[in-house]
Amino acid sequence: MLEADSNMASDKKSTTTPNPILKTYGERPVPFQFPGSQEKMYIGSEVGNYLRLFRGTLYKKYPSLWRRMITLEERKWLIELGCSESSLPTNLTLLRAN
Repeated sequence: MLEADSNMASDKKSTTTPNPILKTYGERPVPFQFPGSQEKMYIGSEVGNYLRLFRGTLYKKYPSLWRRMITLEERKWLIELGCSESSLPTNLTLLRAN
């Protein structure tokens, strides 16, 4: 009985098309938490690069994502922390991690 189930599962895998969202690039972005805040956040451009959705495509494809612009104090804190792999632009978008 177990062999029949595994054969059926392999048949399903061969007939389905691969999901393009599962294609990622590089390491998964690391969430961070600002001091005095309970929410974990991601840098929007890092999530977009990871999912291969560049130049705002992430927000067009997923318009209901919770997002906000970073404040100057938060940007300075991220630079001190060294959280971002690349240099931080002034207009950075943050995404909620949960």
